[in-house]
Amino acid sequence: MNTSKEAYTSIKPVLGDLQAQIYKIIGKYKRGCIYDQVLMQMSMNGYISSSSVSSRFSELERKGLIEYTDEKRKGRSKRNQRVMRVI
Repeated sequence: MNTSKEAYTSIKPVLGDLQAQIYKIIGKYKRGCIYDQVLMQMSMNGYISSSSVSSRFSELERKGLIEYTDEKRKGRSKRNQRVMRVI
């Protein structure tokens, strides 16, 4: 079993469905990901409310499950976005 799947399985009981989906998506990116990448994955799964998605990041951060790195990457708008990763 890979590490991100083990981590997801262990925290799923303490997260809401949307939080768990977002946590799992972030965990798939070994080098971390930006908001646009998560939103794209969520929209492919039929969920496209950007405000609902973005507020889950701070919830996961407060729970100590993800962190923001010092790195920034360009998003679709060509503006920099902070990179986040599963801890």
